[in-house]
Amino acid sequence: MSGWVPVSVPRDGARHWLAMLAPAGFVAVIGTSYGFVLPLGTIGHLVGAAAGLAWGCVVALAFRRVARIGGRGLVPRGVCALTIACLAAVLGAGWLYNRMFAAVLTEAQVSDEMLGAMMAPPVPYFIALNSALELLLLPAMLALAMSGGLRSTAMVLAAAFAFLAARVWTYAVFAVPRVDISAERLAAADIAWFERTLAGDYRILLIAIALTMLIAEIVAGDEPARIGNDKPGGETSEAVNQA
Repeated sequence: MSGWVPVSVPRDGARHWLAMLAPAGFVAVIGTSYGFVLPLGTIGHLVGAAAGLAWGCVVALAFRRVARIGGRGLVPRGVCALTIACLAAVLGAGWLYNRMFAAVLTEAQVSDEMLGAMMAPPVPYFIALNSALELLLLPAMLALAMSGGLRSTAMVLAAAFAFLAARVWTYAVFAVPRVDISAERLAAADIAWFERTLAGDYRILLIAIALTMLIAEIVAGDEPARIGNDKPGGETSEAVNQA
């Protein structure tokens, strides 16, 4: 993960604020999307955006602080490895979920009750993994990567945008109907909706893009990341030592 935090490069105000605004903006969009599942209308979108903005700033400050204390890339590498593991878990489970239901829906002997029962167990699994990714891991990745080189920053941004698109798509289209139909007996309209959306569900491709970008960053990197003095106008600790 070379390039996450360059050595001996001055810390200007732009880099500092990018490291704050990128995760804050990411979580703000996620929070805005929560309005699709909250029964509050426009107020729900606004409250979610404000809460997301605040939470993103907290995550950015916390992880950059811990990274400086931890030293020499341990925190960035750990966050990246955990993010990759969670994305891989979502990707694998999502692919199996789609394949399983695509096969089950072609069987005439499967009852509505059986389909509803099959839909319920994966819901908490996906909620837990996606919540960790969207509220903690990817905002932390953005906070740590924004101080890095162009290649690393671009890869992490690409991963974050791909995942963000998948999550906004989820909240806007899939979240409420799938949770509802997994909690009750399916009607014919529910099954028709599920079949139709399953055929056009390309979120798995977006998750695969996010995972590929982060794996590429791991493979391409050959230097430990370092977090120095990231205050506006400051310099990295190594730059100060060499002065």
